[in-house]
Amino acid sequence: MIATTIIGIGSPYGDDQVGWLAIDHLQQQWADQPELTFMKSNSLDWLTEINQAEQVFFIDAVVSDQPPGKIHAFPIKHALPGHLKLNTSSHGISLWESIQLAQNLSDFDLPIYFFGIEIQPEQTLLCHPKDANLWRSTLTQQVVQQLAKPTPWN
Repeated sequence: MIATTIIGIGSPYGDDQVGWLAIDHLQQQWADQPELTFMKSNSLDWLTEINQAEQVFFIDAVVSDQPPGKIHAFPIKHALPGHLKLNTSSHGISLWESIQLAQNLSDFDLPIYFFGIEIQPEQTLLCHPKDANLWRSTLTQQVVQQLAKPTPWN
């Protein structure tokens, strides 16, 4: 397994905390894996925490036309799937904008993989412990599959 930093984007409020809850869940699953670094972020502080990473996974809430709990998973290169709204944020700067900023200001050229957990912003049901089961097992399986790949994606 290569050194991977897994970053949950979010805040302690409503469904925006889904990225942080995902980090709590994954960290419990893999606390004994030295190759994995976990962190929670609500802004650009992740930029200083990826020094030792060979790849970065982001987990964040997304809004599209899919049902709550659906996991969107894809590599981030220079474009995003059009149906996802990652250009808006309650954090002052969106994840997409912060990645672009990092790429423009430094030699940030790590493989990046994104896991988006579908939410409905007007509700908070996914963050209730019993409802989080809608996405926990699927997210865990998809992260495991990506970590099992011997080299970063192209």
